[in-house]
Amino acid sequence: MVSRVEKTLILLTLPAVLLTASGATSSADEPAAGLKQWAYSYHKVEELLVFQQTFPPGSMELIPIPIYVEGEGPYNFCLDTGALGGLSPQVAYGLLLPPSITFTSEFPRVNVSYYMLGDIRLPGMKDVEVVDLTKINSKMDWEMHGLFGGAILSQLIVTIDYPHSSVVMYYDNRPAQEEYERYLSAVPDAVVLPLQISEQATFSIYPLVEVTINDEQPVIMLVDTCSGMTVLDRGYARSLGIEPIEGLGGVLTVTFKGTCSFPQSIIERLSVDGRTIEDLPCLLEDAGGWVLREFSDVPVAGILGVNFLSNFKVTFNYSRREMVLE
Repeated sequence: MVSRVEKTLILLTLPAVLLTASGATSSADEPAAGLKQWAYSYHKVEELLVFQQTFPPGSMELIPIPIYVEGEGPYNFCLDTGALGGLSPQVAYGLLLPPSITFTSEFPRVNVSYYMLGDIRLPGMKDVEVVDLTKINSKMDWEMHGLFGGAILSQLIVTIDYPHSSVVMYYDNRPAQEEYERYLSAVPDAVVLPLQISEQATFSIYPLVEVTINDEQPVIMLVDTCSGMTVLDRGYARSLGIEPIEGLGGVLTVTFKGTCSFPQSIIERLSVDGRTIEDLPCLLEDAGGWVLREFSDVPVAGILGVNFLSNFKVTFNYSRREMVLE
């Protein structure tokens, strides 16, 4: 349950360290009188704002993050680099969020004016999908209220330390980038990858990296912190001789957009700039399927899932267009 998750909200103001919730207000001497009062203030340029949280090791495929929506909450959002964002009907309609009138799709959409992540005020979004999470929640031991996706994550520097089950997020400003530089200097063996950003018509921001499979030519894959398994386009997999394993039935997977069945296979070697995992289980999906259909105009060969990412400490620096594997 998310109540078991340890949450530490830390506000660092250069050069001193202040353990206070009032640092996000317009005046450092003014005490915070509740979320709604100080949520509207602006962050100081010299503030290093940090959110830290640990998560149960069994939750690494769906990491819960407590988010306030327009001052209400907190609600349990899933950290999802492979999505734009989303809200459950209970949150979207319970808060009477205004419906979007500028975008049409298969899902209803609403507008959100702002979010809060601990002491960090984040800009809202237009056209947030209202997604029925009932089927997913029926498989979980905590209730998910929304998706913490790329459009919001792009305002942050995000580190997921899978081996130690922790998440650290910095509000992306100059002090945060200086902290990022210090981190890179302290871990010279870390791999810094160019992070391609796909900004689709849906305004989503997808992190894409170059991957080598079975020592063949590099391909582009989506980095998805909400996909427990790595997924390959079935046509691309077939070109590498990767076929479904005989005798194993399809894996029935509940996604945010429906239920589908994927054949199973094994990738002999998957490498990201020298970081290699062997005998990596994967799922195969036909082009245009549930998962890959949003990338019809982007040459994406598949999804780099948590069964690869969980071997590393992973940092996403969206504004620098970099991903770090340690």
